[in-house]
Amino acid sequence: MKKKILFVVYNVVAVISLFLLFEFFLRVFDTKIILSGTDHNLISDSVYYSSAGLNPGSFGKSHGTMKEVDSLGFWKYSSNKNADKNLLIIGDSVTMGIGVENDSTFTGRLANSIDSPRVLNASLIGYNVNNYKDVVEKLLYDDNNKLGISSVNIFWCLNDLYSNFPGKENPQFANENNYLGAALDFLRENSKMFHFIKNTVSDRSEAYYKHDIKVYNEFPELVENAILKLNSINEICRASGVELTIFILPYEYQLRTYSAPPPRNFQTII
Repeated sequence: MKKKILFVVYNVVAVISLFLLFEFFLRVFDTKIILSGTDHNLISDSVYYSSAGLNPGSFGKSHGTMKEVDSLGFWKYSSNKNADKNLLIIGDSVTMGIGVENDSTFTGRLANSIDSPRVLNASLIGYNVNNYKDVVEKLLYDDNNKLGISSVNIFWCLNDLYSNFPGKENPQFANENNYLGAALDFLRENSKMFHFIKNTVSDRSEAYYKHDIKVYNEFPELVENAILKLNSINEICRASGVELTIFILPYEYQLRTYSAPPPRNFQTII
C-alpha cells in the first residue's frame, strides 16, 4: 500500500514539475500566448442602469495588456481632439480590443486618424444586445445627449444574442459555478501552458461559432428579443436625431475557412 502511495505521489510531482518547466519555457520564449482576465478596477457596476461600464480615469491590465479609461468613462486614445461630431462605439470584447493596446485596436486607429471625429468607445467584454440598449438609452435619453453624440455604431458579434450560454452544448470547458470552473479560471488568468494545451487539443473559435449558429436556429425567442432591443435602440437614436449603424463582425473561424455562413435567420437581425 505504501509503495502505491509513493508511486502516485512521485507521478503527481513529476507531472507538476513538467508542467511548471514548460510553463517557464513558454513565458520566456513564447510571446503570442495571452493570459485571460481583466482587472476589476477598470469596470464599475451599474453605470448604465443595471449594466456595468468603464471606470473613469482607471487603468489596468486586460488579457496581459495595459488599458486606460479616459475621464468620461470611454477607452482612452492618444488623440484628444475636440470635434463637432462624436461617434459612440459599442461592442463586446472584440471592439474593446482585449489583449491589444488601445491605440492599436481598430477603434484606436480610427480615433487617432487625422480626419476622424472623436471616438467614444464604451465597449466592454461580455456586453450583449441588452447592454447596448442600456448604454444608448442612458447617454441619449437620460443624459439628453450632453456629449453631443452624432452617430451610434454597434459592432455586432454572433454571441450578442445572450448573456449566458443557452442550451446543453456549452462551448466552455467547465461550469463556472463549481470548483473545477474556479480552478480553470485561475489557469486561464495565470498559466500559458494551460492556453497552449487548450489551443492544441481544441479549436475554440470553431467551437464558439458552431454553438452560436445553433443558438440562432434553435432559440428563436432570443432572436426576437434582439430584434426588439435593436428596434428600441433605433427609435431612441431617431428621437435624438442620431444616426445608427450596425456592423456585423465575423468569427475568426469564418475568416479562416471561408465556408462558414451566418445563421439562416441572421438577416432578420440586420
